[in-house]
Amino acid sequence: MITGISGHLGQAVVNHLLRDNPFTRIIGVDHRPPNILGPVHYIEANLLELDLGDIFVINEISAVIHCASAPDNSPVASDAQLAAVVIEAAQSAGLKRLVVPSRDWVYRHADEPCPEDSALRRLFSADTARARARKKIAERLGWMAIEAKLQTERVLVEALAADRALDIVIPRFCAVIGRGCDPRLDAVLSSRFLFWTPDTRTRFQLLHIDDAARFLVACATRDGLRGAYNIAGDDAISLETIAGILERRLLRLPTWAVRWLVTALYRIGVLDFGFGDLVRLQSGVPMATHKMVTALGSPRLTSRQSLALWRVEKRSGRPYVDGVYRGL
Repeated sequence: MITGISGHLGQAVVNHLLRDNPFTRIIGVDHRPPNILGPVHYIEANLLELDLGDIFVINEISAVIHCASAPDNSPVASDAQLAAVVIEAAQSAGLKRLVVPSRDWVYRHADEPCPEDSALRRLFSADTARARARKKIAERLGWMAIEAKLQTERVLVEALAADRALDIVIPRFCAVIGRGCDPRLDAVLSSRFLFWTPDTRTRFQLLHIDDAARFLVACATRDGLRGAYNIAGDDAISLETIAGILERRLLRLPTWAVRWLVTALYRIGVLDFGFGDLVRLQSGVPMATHKMVTALGSPRLTSRQSLALWRVEKRSGRPYVDGVYRGL
């Protein structure tokens, strides 16, 4: 089963399955119809309103790629609640594998690339004046997407510890790019200026959406996988390299000035992204990928190649799929 099949990750997985399908039956669930169905049997429904356990048993589902997420205006805990519902149904139906994508956001910033056992950021769960103040600041700055990933991972880790029969795999992706993949990230990279603050990290990892889909399918099918795996381009590229590839000007300003300028330009329609979208791009942490390479192999594209291809896709209007450009 693929939940959230109409989203960019779900549709990328379907595109991959059109070329290489290891499954005998695929069920896709979403509240809105997908553009591409391919070999998928589609169920239009709210994930919370389905009897997932019965669907798992009736269709002999053995693995789930859980790409569904709550709408942007939902409470932060909604994604964790969705994951908990899928976990409970998976356990009751005796599923063998559950794959739930996460992000590099969950790691604390470090001087060196983070392996999978590195320290994670702290949740805002403590009911103290300091925690409430930090949460209000995070909401204003657009950091609550990070909090949602942290809460979801806490649910997954608790399930991993409590149930050895269900293998939960958590691919922690870096920023995933590709034509039409993430409109807000596309808007940030398409801007005439790249806005960066002095405290921004200086090196970034990127992953093409085609590689992301291939790794999701591998996470659902490879034997012996369990726990977190960092999924990212093998190379980390600098801000200057990003600006050079995109032929953009790098505009460094104090954090308060970037926040004020981006917010003002977004409100008057000059920019198609807000300060929170910029924060989410800058909040990623470089990750060590040794575990990924050993268990899953390397991405076909490096970070530098992924960005260069994103630029070509934007200009040509043709997506890059499995090593070739495909017409729309």
